[in-house]
Amino acid sequence: MMREAGSTGIASAILLIAILLMGSSAIYTTISQDSISSGDFENKVNEILDDITSYFLVKEGYAKTDGNEIKILLLVKPIFDDPISISNLTLQVIDDDSIHVLKLHDIYETGKDLFDSDLWSEINQSFCIIPVVDRDESISKEKTVNGDLFYVALCLRGIEIGEDIEISILSETGSISVLTIDIPFSTSDVFKIY
Repeated sequence: MMREAGSTGIASAILLIAILLMGSSAIYTTISQDSISSGDFENKVNEILDDITSYFLVKEGYAKTDGNEIKILLLVKPIFDDPISISNLTLQVIDDDSIHVLKLHDIYETGKDLFDSDLWSEINQSFCIIPVVDRDESISKEKTVNGDLFYVALCLRGIEIGEDIEISILSETGSISVLTIDIPFSTSDVFKIY
């Protein structure tokens, strides 16, 4: 009786090991034949890490052409709720032939159409922040964000339709959030760019 139980246990162990080996080889084959190449996978992982380490996430962006100017609004949200100062926030804008570094001009609270606001006449080689969701008024009172949602408004001159521009949001903590925008041809005045 004891011998039969021992041989059944050994046979079960051998069968279990065989099933595990076949299952792991099937999983390896499935993963290796997946349509995602190692380069694509690495790029996706790097993109996710960039988003996490950048602290700021651009949710969407809109633009309006006005003569030789393009007015840009980027809806930005911090990834974490930890407070971070925006007083030293900087934008770096790279187009086909130049690099511009823009400093924060001011914080505007406006209730009217953002593209028709007076703020555009005041930002020259700078940008402004427009709070959208600021539960504790930390943006306007302390110039800090802590989970708030806000627009970054900037005006660029001499940008052509079809041109790519790269906008980097640089914080004093050293985090960088990079966004590449292709200025599309549009028949409407206001159009989505991101």
